[in-house]
Amino acid sequence: MDILALANQAADSLRPTAQEKGLELAVEGKAMIVTADPKLLQRVLTNLLSNAIKFTDKGFVRLSTKQDETCYYITVADSGI
Repeated sequence: MDILALANQAADSLRPTAQEKGLELAVEGKAMIVTADPKLLQRVLTNLLSNAIKFTDKGFVRLSTKQDETCYYITVADSGI
């Protein structure tokens, strides 16, 4: 399963909410194939993005993916409180 693809699906489902608030919603990174429960991971990503959108009044919400030799990293950053 590709984490970046799941992140893009989560962002696409929340994009209308972000646009209503005037927020830039972006997903960036490289495809990362992992072994995990795709439904659970999708839920986690959607929840993280949803919370970031909820508590950000202006600016951006960004989800980034990266990996090194031993770990996968998913980072959600926003310009909110």
